[in-house]
Amino acid sequence: MLRSTASRSRPSTGEGATTVSEEIREFVTGDKITVTTRVEHAANIAGIAVYYRLENDPQGHAIAFTKGATRIGSGSEQSKPLPGPYIEGEVKLENVVYPRQRPGVYHLESVSLITAGHQQIVVQEELPADSIRILPEPADPPYFERLEVAGRET
Repeated sequence: MLRSTASRSRPSTGEGATTVSEEIREFVTGDKITVTTRVEHAANIAGIAVYYRLENDPQGHAIAFTKGATRIGSGSEQSKPLPGPYIEGEVKLENVVYPRQRPGVYHLESVSLITAGHQQIVVQEELPADSIRILPEPADPPYFERLEVAGRET
């Protein structure tokens, strides 16, 4: 079973708000995105990767959230199981929006699991519909309510 949600690491609209939209959460450069999912599988899961792909992008830009092993061993590496701790139950994956992240809407595309036995399990169907939006960094000036200059005491 996989359920993914994303949350902003700091309030986006004051009063402790964590999302701008109920449907698509919005982020800007420097925001930390946390994806929470629940993993249940009979195999020992040594790694997980959750991929969000930019819509209508022929270059295939994506945001990856990973934990644990990110590749399958080769040759003699496969004679031993991938080490734990193994992933089971609720797991939180984090990533930061970097300055070069292409703005746009990213849709949950796939989840990849790597087992202790060096097998990769890719889940693309039966995933929940989930999207995040990366906004361009705002260029408008900030609003200052008040500025005070302290006088010199003599």
